[in-house]
Amino acid sequence: MAPKKSTVTAGDDPSWNKQCLENIKKLGGTLCPQEQCEDMSVPIHMICNCLPPYLNGCLNNPLPGCCSYGPSSPVWVANPKGGCYCCCGMAPGAAVAVSKTRSIAADQLKKGDTIFVPKDTSLRQWTSVTLQFVSLSKTSTGNPQVSIQLRDEKGKESTLIVGERQLLMMPDRKFKEARKIVPGMDQLVNKDGQPMEVSKIITGVFGQFISYIASSAAPASEPEGHLVSLEGIIGGDYALSLGIAPGHLADNHDQLPNIGTDDYNQRYPHLS
Repeated sequence: MAPKKSTVTAGDDPSWNKQCLENIKKLGGTLCPQEQCEDMSVPIHMICNCLPPYLNGCLNNPLPGCCSYGPSSPVWVANPKGGCYCCCGMAPGAAVAVSKTRSIAADQLKKGDTIFVPKDTSLRQWTSVTLQFVSLSKTSTGNPQVSIQLRDEKGKESTLIVGERQLLMMPDRKFKEARKIVPGMDQLVNKDGQPMEVSKIITGVFGQFISYIASSAAPASEPEGHLVSLEGIIGGDYALSLGIAPGHLADNHDQLPNIGTDDYNQRYPHLS
């Protein structure tokens, strides 16, 4: 059930690594130990993808390419010895809940790790499940991400960046792929069961990888046991995305247009 896109393993030495090391040298700094970059993976992800509160070049301009950071960009990390640098190419994807109070960037998870998930779509009971499948896929124009800006009932904004086919749960407990979400019409659901208004959605390449995680090695038709908390937003795991029963999808899901297409723009003229 692995994605057909090229995958990345821990042993890869990507092209950005050499350039990042050169950039760190120009700054007169040193590369942080791998474990320190992993410990700081969530804030590094936010900085390198220009997510709130680190909007950088994307402040008032949330368009693909607005973020000035790239995989070879160094990010300064404080430590008792005065600080060091991690590379944005190490920046992970959306943070996944691994306990009631702790999340880990999806890119850091591996097969056999446990994550903290709701037992079913009621979200009343949560439990820990063991990941039976984990894979990373390189992002590209042919394998893009979707950046979804959300607003809660108090007006607090947040951003979720996921692969375009990521299943996300709506208040009626049905699911939509991220690429079919419509600002001003759709709402998502947070871990507390509260609706989150979708205010903006953009497709593009915002990070380096898309993570695929699942609690089973085979496709799943039912959401029970196959939900995940992504930055506090409820979605389905990769097994569910492969086998979800049509009754759990939004009405006429397969006929709904994808963001970035003429059909999408024509169907939702309020976005023009």
